[in-house]
Amino acid sequence: METTYYTVPARRLTVSSAAPAYESAPARELVCLRRQAPAHAGKPGQVIDFTAWKQAHPHETPQAQTQAPRPVSRPTRAARLLVRGEWAATLSVIGTMLLLMWRILAA
Repeated sequence: METTYYTVPARRLTVSSAAPAYESAPARELVCLRRQAPAHAGKPGQVIDFTAWKQAHPHETPQAQTQAPRPVSRPTRAARLLVRGEWAATLSVIGTMLLLMWRILAA
């Protein structure tokens, strides 16, 4: 499978493939047509006032949801066990690194 991307500002392209499956590379000629620039949608110099829009459409603006702060609770036993496991794994990696460095430097 072969993917080819072209981003060349040209009017006429000649494309040939150098894939190993072809004995003679097929060539094809492509004609590039320029797209017309889209017409400007709004009036030039028009400024949108979001405050006025929000006042005119109060039902469409998202309202901030106020929630009561949750009471701070102690971590569960499973959470404490996971934190201890993470620390044990980190310290074992550091210890292994130090042991290997000592073996390399002492040899």
